[in-house]
This record gives sequence, C-alpha cells and structure tokens, in this order.
Amino acid sequence: MSHKIGSRRGSVWIASILLSAFPLVASAQMRFNLPAEPLAQALKDLARKAGLNVYYDPSDVAGLEAVALQADLTPKAAFARLLAGTRLVAVYVDAHTVRVEPKTEARDGQAGAIRPRRTRLDRSTRRATPT
Repeated sequence: MSHKIGSRRGSVWIASILLSAFPLVASAQMRFNLPAEPLAQALKDLARKAGLNVYYDPSDVAGLEAVALQADLTPKAAFARLLAGTRLVAVYVDAHTVRVEPKTEARDGQAGAIRPRRTRLDRSTRRATPT
C-alpha cells in the first residue's frame, strides 16, 4: 500500500515540476525567420516553430498579411508582432494552446490579459451596477 502512496506522491511531484516549467518555456526566446505572408500561414508557421497549437476563425484573418518576422523573441512577443496593427490578440488558453481573437473593450492592451471590472452593490435597491 505504501508503494502506491509513494508513486502518487512522485506523480504529483512530477506534475508540479512540469506545470511550474510553463513560465520558463513561454518566456524562452527563440529565433523566428518568417517571411511576409498571409497572416493565416504566418500564425501556423509561428505555432509550429514554437511547438504550440493555434486556433482562430478563418474569417478573422482573411485578407490580412503578416510582416516578415526575423528576430529572437518569446512566442508571446512573436504573436504580438504578427498581430500588431490588426484588431486581433493572442490569448494563451493553456501551456500549449493559443487562441487568436478580436480585441474587445475588456482587453487592457496586453495579449491575454483581461481588465477586472468592479461592481458596486447599491444597498437601497440591492442591484449590482457596473462602475
């Protein structure tokens, strides 16, 4: 029985090590050498190079061209460069998945960051009103 407990502890330990490594992988710079090309292809090429999955609505990128990307960047910075000047942002869904979506008012200018919205409770009516 103690063998199973020990192996569970080992599994939990390994999982925690793998999860804690995500910030290091996401912040690791790599060399990107992508030509100017349709944005859809550039996103696929960037994701392949970075070892990520990328998802987007084809209608969001239709007709958009990406600039050439020749630099040492983190994957997050590379996505930001490719999407600069568009109405799109890259949002990390998890350690291996990026979703490209239209910018919304809730975005604070940083890809993947959502601005918190405060709500005030009106005591007289007990209604929540956005501030």
